[in-house]
Amino acid sequence: MNVVTTQHQQDRSLPRPQTLDEFINQRHTVEALRAAISKANQRGIMIDHVLLTGPPGLGKTTLAEAIARELGLPIVSYLGSQFTSPAQVSAVLRYGQGKVIFIDEVHAVSYKALEVLYRTLEDGMVPNLDGRLEKCGAFILIAATTDPQRLPNPFRQRFSLSFHLDYYSEASLATIVNQSAPIMGLTVASESIETIARIARGVPRLANHFLKRSADFAVDNAITPPVVQKFLTTYGIDSSYGLDRLDTGLLTALKRLGGTASIDVLASTIGENPKVISIDREPYLLRLGLVSRSSRGRILTPKGEQVIYQLEKEAS
Repeated sequence: MNVVTTQHQQDRSLPRPQTLDEFINQRHTVEALRAAISKANQRGIMIDHVLLTGPPGLGKTTLAEAIARELGLPIVSYLGSQFTSPAQVSAVLRYGQGKVIFIDEVHAVSYKALEVLYRTLEDGMVPNLDGRLEKCGAFILIAATTDPQRLPNPFRQRFSLSFHLDYYSEASLATIVNQSAPIMGLTVASESIETIARIARGVPRLANHFLKRSADFAVDNAITPPVVQKFLTTYGIDSSYGLDRLDTGLLTALKRLGGTASIDVLASTIGENPKVISIDREPYLLRLGLVSRSSRGRILTPKGEQVIYQLEKEAS
């Protein structure tokens, strides 16, 4: 089984937190982890296993790397989809002694493989090559997921250190853009920083992505308000909320369907996978108050109607 890289696909030269102290906007999680790591280091023991949940782009992978660095332990990283059989999990665990094992999107681990993983967390035993159980060396599992509801409750309950990462504030995103700009050789107007921070959906990865794409339209590497507006217009992103064409298409479809529709009907109408809507798009629209949920399905709120009206007016 291949160990996966933990670098994101964004510009690899951009700054990423190396220690817990460098993390922005995850204060409660960082404080709890710092206390657990400090106590474990004092006693010369491993910290408990860690579960990190939250939307993509909030730093689960980076946080796992920082934890390993704070502990002074090597980290090996995998994707949940790599574990399709119990034997694959067993092989990783047998050679995991003294390491941090990071499994991203752990909900994608096959059910049978997850049973082995759970059993090892429960009693420290792992199947050997003959299928017999043997004691497993001490390791730390850091599991991350964007879809914790797909994890069996007994598995989730094995993590006494369980944290849900918060969306970043606009102020935190502005700080990140300020940090990234000089590394990318860019100068960014304060108004441009505010716009990028406002439309980045609370996600640092998106803030850096929008900064990089704005730079495609810059002259002399200067990110001015007209440059950001050119980027937004080209990519079909509105400057108030950061809604893109898929978001506006979803809201418009809801309006045309009478303001209420099931997720399946909505997905069929706009030609998108229901999971993409429910996992990737819907949380942000709910957070903005543009849609709501009920037993009847997804509902376009009065605020959502106003936003659609304004976007249609600007497009006409």
